[in-house]
Amino acid sequence: KLEYNLGGVRNMQRLPQAVVIIDLKTEVIAVREAERLRIPIIGLVDTNCDPTQIDFVIPGNDDAIRSCQLVIGTIGGAVEEGSSAWRVQEERRIAEEMERRKKEEEERKKREEEEKERVAKLEAEKKLAEEAAAKKAAEAPPVKAQAQAPQAAGPVGAGDPPPPAVAKASSGEVPPTPPPAAETPKAEGSADSATAQAPKEAPAKKETASAPEKAPGGGEGDSK
Repeated sequence: KLEYNLGGVRNMQRLPQAVVIIDLKTEVIAVREAERLRIPIIGLVDTNCDPTQIDFVIPGNDDAIRSCQLVIGTIGGAVEEGSSAWRVQEERRIAEEMERRKKEEEERKKREEEEKERVAKLEAEKKLAEEAAAKKAAEAPPVKAQAQAPQAAGPVGAGDPPPPAVAKASSGEVPPTPPPAAETPKAEGSADSATAQAPKEAPAKKETASAPEKAPGGGEGDSK
């Protein structure tokens, strides 16, 4: 009896959009439940029922089988037709949604591929620029390195001690002058020194002697 009376609502997941009631007196609990939940009621109303509680009134005999069959068959056909139309619309909506998602997925993949290609291109250009800079640096002559080598040892650091002369000059002390070099006495009979100096002094004396003799133009100078 429970299965017969309540089997239709056993597996319901949500409230119905409408309720069809044939005998309002027999199904008074269903009428009150629908009113409480504000569900529209479609009722077959006989002359012994109050139609004020019904949203969609169908006047007819609720005791005759043919009357009930006609009303329920007509409502069932309309529900089936609407359900099939809804099903077609739902399938179309699902297909459109799948197509839209597919297009979005293709566009997303295309954008990702373009982004990857752009990043790869930038990396390749950067690598080529680095290789060109390294090649240029390798081909450049090492003149700057040689010029900078003596400069690195030139300046004296703050912690290095100054040279002795600079230290004495800064302190005000005058460095002692070195003694003159002692003259080596010449040997009286050294032939080597005489012969070494003789050829150097001879041309100078000859020039000074020949100058006054050639000036007057005499023959003695020429003969000499």
